[in-house]
Order: sequence, then structure tokens, then C-alpha cells
Amino acid sequence: MGCQQPGEPHEDPSEWQLGASWAAFDTELMDLQGNRGISLRQQAVTVSGTRLLSKGWSLRAAVGAPLAGSLDDVLETLPGAQAAVQGAKLWRGADGARPFVSSSLTIAVGWSRLDDLDLESLSSGTLLATDLRLGTAVGWQIAGLWSPYLSLQVFGGPAFITVDGDVTQTTDVHHYRGSVGSSFFIGDALSLFVDVAPLGERGLAAGMSYAL
Repeated sequence: MGCQQPGEPHEDPSEWQLGASWAAFDTELMDLQGNRGISLRQQAVTVSGTRLLSKGWSLRAAVGAPLAGSLDDVLETLPGAQAAVQGAKLWRGADGARPFVSSSLTIAVGWSRLDDLDLESLSSGTLLATDLRLGTAVGWQIAGLWSPYLSLQVFGGPAFITVDGDVTQTTDVHHYRGSVGSSFFIGDALSLFVDVAPLGERGLAAGMSYAL
């Protein structure tokens, strides 16, 4: 949910960046009684603005919309809204074989409507998800054009499922996300990225950013 690009931040403190991304994820939820097996699959699109500050710091805000998805293969998630704020720090820049090291802290919230996949049922409701996420990324710069990286995120936050007036509080079974990705730099302003997460919260993300 929210801010997705963990590659090396630009070092010029005078620049702003505009971004757009698409993401899909597949995770498992459990309720307060420890009952597991509630699957959540969802896609989302976001747009973001990033202010690059001095000494490797950056601040990013993103807004977007959850798209098609399903909850426990019974309820369909319909388009909604989401927002996120992320602070990031570049601790060490890439230099030859020496990798860059960065970290980030993200706060996000998302809301979607729910509808029963069985058209003969009248069940409907909402999904409200909150997220506090701490991430770190390690990667390299190759020829100023390609930046492969490894990323690990740990996170937590309740998700509230409301169906026909009944509210169920849930949380993720796996509170981590391990991913591998790449950023590609085109000219002085445009960059593209792709991120694949096979561990924990599984997902795929892709997007672009443009430095103003």
C-alpha cells in the first residue's frame, strides 16, 4: 500500500519528483482469535510527489485508488481510496562495488467497498486497512543507468472488515515483505522501476518518476 519505490534517492536537494505506480499484492489475514486463512488480493494505482531534502532525506506523499481484488474468494473489493506519507533516508550512496543503503518509514491507510461475488446474495460492506511500515534497501548503481536492489519491509496495522454491519478486526499473518527490484534511469529526469516480492506479503509493483 502506498509508496513503493525503495531505490536510491537522488542527492540534489533542490529537486522535486512526480511519480505514478501500479501494484498488486496477495496476503493472508487473521482475526483477533488467531483464526487464519482470510486471503486478500488487491491491485492499486497511485500518484506521488517527493521532496528531496538535504543530507539524504526525502519526504513523499501519495494518493491513489484500490482497484479490483477479492477477500477470501467470497467478497469482491471495489474501487476506493488510499493515502500514504513516507520519510526516507539515504545513509550511504553507491560507489563502484560499494552498495547504497537506505531506509524508509511509511504510514498508510486505504478504504474499499466490498460486494458479494455471488450475485444472488445481498451481502456488502467495507474494508479499512491501516499500515505502519519500516523498510530498508541495499543496492548498486551500474553505469548510471541501472540500479538493482534488495529490500526488506516489516509492518503492522489492523484491517477492519465490515459486512452487513458486523465488524471483524484482522491483521496480517506475515508482518514482512522481502523483494528484489530494479530502477532504470533514462536521461536526467525519468526513471522506471519494477519490484517483485516473493516472501511474506507477496506482490508486484511497477512505476515511473520524473524529476522536475
